[in-house]
Amino acid sequence: MKEDELWEQFFSEQERRDSRGDRKRLQKKDRSQFKKTDADKEREKLPEGERGRIIEIQADKVRVACKEGVVEATLKGSLKVQSRRMKHLVAIGDFVRLDLSTAPVIIGVEPRTSVLARAENLDRQKRQLIAANVDQVIITLSVSHPKLSPPLVERYLIAAEKGGLDALIVINKIDVERPDAYVDMMKKLGYYLILTSTKTGEGIDELKAAMQGKTSVFSGPSGVGKSSLINAVLGTDLKVGATSAFSGKGRHTTSATRLVPLDDGGFCLDTPGIRSFGIWELTFEDILDHFFEIKEAGLGCRFATCRHQGEEGCNVLASCAIPDIRLKAYHALVDELDQTHKRR
Repeated sequence: MKEDELWEQFFSEQERRDSRGDRKRLQKKDRSQFKKTDADKEREKLPEGERGRIIEIQADKVRVACKEGVVEATLKGSLKVQSRRMKHLVAIGDFVRLDLSTAPVIIGVEPRTSVLARAENLDRQKRQLIAANVDQVIITLSVSHPKLSPPLVERYLIAAEKGGLDALIVINKIDVERPDAYVDMMKKLGYYLILTSTKTGEGIDELKAAMQGKTSVFSGPSGVGKSSLINAVLGTDLKVGATSAFSGKGRHTTSATRLVPLDDGGFCLDTPGIRSFGIWELTFEDILDHFFEIKEAGLGCRFATCRHQGEEGCNVLASCAIPDIRLKAYHALVDELDQTHKRR
């Protein structure tokens, strides 16, 4: 099925679902179902217009899929001044309202159900949106070329938790090297991992099944093979790059992010590779809640205010049950948080 037909089918099915839901609500006598949520109230404030979904953002254009097809739209001027703490005002996956009376204009953005975002590298006071209204982030890594970075994985996991997304860790290029010890540790902690190789085909079917019926965003360092994995899953022909022999780091091949509908249901988007991932509005509570085994061990510390950074009577540092990799990642995030507060 062609992409335009998939988008037309998506919006037609959405319209039918909305209509069925309205009929069911009217048939019920219990009035409690008409209680409006905050999201309902926010949607009611939106201006009338054609509903669409942002599928691509480039420097000079925003492409939006709607019942009329895929259109190139601009942002209404008043939207540009609504927030000064965001690098981007819209994200891939946003549901928007369009004015199609002349040139297509985005006149409203619907409340987001989930968001993947990071703190902008140059200005940690600004939030950089990566994707909106997605079900899961597929954290894509390799063992080497580029080298696996456990602290980066933890950053992604915290960002997913804060943004309301599920997380799936995919370790690619296992035909080169397998990270068995790391995989065992993360699985024991309850995380879902898939090992893949686009050369041998290992793990590709499992990845396809994990993506079916969901909106997934691939994210991770450059050179780990995100575009190759998407090509293997979707049968597409996205541009694929190589790892720099000099630096051991990946080269950027994805310059623009694009939301693509899947034939079997669901959506997928690739994102440009990143070399750092700052977490937006990170707090000490966010860190401690994520490292739940450290939080639990901390109940045995001498002082309730212990931050497990070498304080006297710290039960966490005395524990042999906490993997050294997790402890180092925890310390790195707490140190970064402290430095951020000092700069402020």
